[in-house]
Amino acid sequence: MAANQGNASGQGYLGDCYYFGNGAVQDYTKAFEWYTRSASQGNPNGQSGLGLCYYSGSGVSQDYVQAFRLFTKSANKGNVFGQHALGRCYYSGNGVDRNYSKAVEWFTKAANQGHASSQDDLGDCCYHGNGVDQDYSEAFEWYSKSAKQGNASGQNGLGLCYEYGYGVAQSWTQAFEWYTKAAQQGNAVAQVNLGLCYYNGTGIDREYSKAVEWFTKAANQGNSYGQDNLAECYYTGNGVDQDYARAVEWYSRSANQGSPDAQNNLGTCYYNGSGVSRDPVKAVEWYIKAAHQGNANAQFNLGLCYQLGQGAAKNGETARYWLQLAADQGHTQAQDKLDEF
Repeated sequence: MAANQGNASGQGYLGDCYYFGNGAVQDYTKAFEWYTRSASQGNPNGQSGLGLCYYSGSGVSQDYVQAFRLFTKSANKGNVFGQHALGRCYYSGNGVDRNYSKAVEWFTKAANQGHASSQDDLGDCCYHGNGVDQDYSEAFEWYSKSAKQGNASGQNGLGLCYEYGYGVAQSWTQAFEWYTKAAQQGNAVAQVNLGLCYYNGTGIDREYSKAVEWFTKAANQGNSYGQDNLAECYYTGNGVDQDYARAVEWYSRSANQGSPDAQNNLGTCYYNGSGVSRDPVKAVEWYIKAAHQGNANAQFNLGLCYQLGQGAAKNGETARYWLQLAADQGHTQAQDKLDEF
């Protein structure tokens, strides 16, 4: 075997086999050992693989700084995986100070080598204007390149462009098609987006049961938007038998991940006693969490609680404060309440 004979490339590829479980039982410790042997000889694939072990804490204690150093060595030798990983370090601020411009630089190097994940990440940077001027046309181009290689995240990004008409003529049908491709690969964000297509009847005939199916897939992966939307289906009885207790269960999972919509909705369940014993104090607790994140419905609901003295001491000044914040965001009911003061 080339690896046992000291061949650096062979050692790096053997590390890949153990890391990803390709042709061998997945074993991060062995992957770390073989990547180390390869990297010690200066092999860029071994360096990027060893960096991955340190980054993910696989076979060794997690160490972002060491991962960054190894990715840098690999990337500077033109290794596409090292370049992408180095871009991710700069993008996330792991092992180095966050620097979107540097992230774009390294994503571009890898993307130009045809690396699908880098093309998707570069599309994200162009879409959101991180490290580069916001440019939906550029985002569409990079998402397209990634999506056509079968990258699920790129396919979802391309679906977003078609849904909102960013960088391309709006097409709900095209959005639905790309969301479907990504969702079928298990992409949780795309599963939510596909569920919304079925729920709202955009790009496809409305079918609540199919929406529930896709929301459930996303929710079971821990996606907070999927959990919140699935809860809403149980709350309203759309596509599933109405079940307030199940709604509370899914709202809770989403709310505990910080979703302001779910926090507000969970607050309403506690306020009304839907699926849980009525508890205005708990309702106020959840409304506060959502309101502080800028959720206008929660700000309105919190204002009402202070106005009525439900779950919190009656306080007109505090009520007015929260109602005004909601009204400033265009919440018409909040404006109507303010007119009563």
